[in-house]
Order: sequence, then structure tokens, then C-alpha cells
Amino acid sequence: ILGLAAGALYVLFGLGLVIIHRGSGVVNFAHGAVGMVGTFLAWKLHEGLGVSYWVALIAGVVLSGVLGLLIHFLIMRPLHGAALLTRLIATLAVVTVLQEGMAKIYDGPSIVVASGLPVEPVTILGATVGLDRVIILVAVLVLVAALAALYRYTQFGRATAASAATSTN
Repeated sequence: ILGLAAGALYVLFGLGLVIIHRGSGVVNFAHGAVGMVGTFLAWKLHEGLGVSYWVALIAGVVLSGVLGLLIHFLIMRPLHGAALLTRLIATLAVVTVLQEGMAKIYDGPSIVVASGLPVEPVTILGATVGLDRVIILVAVLVLVAALAALYRYTQFGRATAASAATSTN
């Protein structure tokens, strides 16, 4: 019970990797670094500038999405016909640039950021956990179910799989 939220976040991260691979045929090593940049922005806006938690969170997600689009259109799309190894190396280059860029911006010690969700304790099967962990678990389960349905039962999902199949040949 205590590790379900952390496990759910690992599932969400893995799901992102799978979706990117289904759409592009490439394992995107920059996936975590893109999330890191959005997370840093959300933290900086909320903790450093006093912006509302939810506004900062949305800004971080939007930045990660925009960064993903930029990577796709400026780096990965021009490499569409390149060898798979070339495209993998490009994602490693993106990870390196993003990590080094963030290291230049923030050179302080590692910190633990408090949850912006309610943290009241709840008891589940005899274990006491924070409500934030339960919210994370439920949100990830709903998101996984929605994405599974989207990719299995829609034309978009079939087109995404077909796109990856043609890009790897």
C-alpha cells in the first residue's frame, strides 16, 4: 500500500515511453528530461515566485508539451528517414542538452518538494498513507484506462501504430 503511488508514477512514466515508441518507433531517452524541465518550471513558479500550485502545475505540463513538440518537429521529424541508431543518439543528445541546461540554471542541492495535494492520513488495509498518494494512484489508473481505450478503440490509436510500423521500415 505504501508504495502504490510511487509505483503508479513509474507506470505513468513507462506508459509515456510506450506511447512515444508506438508513435515513432524510437525509444525516447529524453522522455524523463522533458518531464524534468516542466517539473522545474512548476517548482520555480510555485516555490520561488508564489504562483498558485495548480497554475504552476499547468504551466509545467504545457512547457513539457511544447518542448516535446519542438523536439519532434526540429529534431526527430528531420531524422525520419535516418537509421534507428541515429534517432536514438539524437534522443541522447537532447537528454544531455536538457540536463546540462538545467544544471546551469539550478546548481543548488537536491531538495524534497512538499505535495500540493491534500496529505491527510487515510487508512487502507491497515496501512496509513497520505491522501495525496491515493489521489495519485486513482488518477494514474484513470489515465491508463483512458489511454488504453484511446489507443485500442479509436482511429487515432490505429493510425499511431501504423505510423510507427511504417517509420521503422
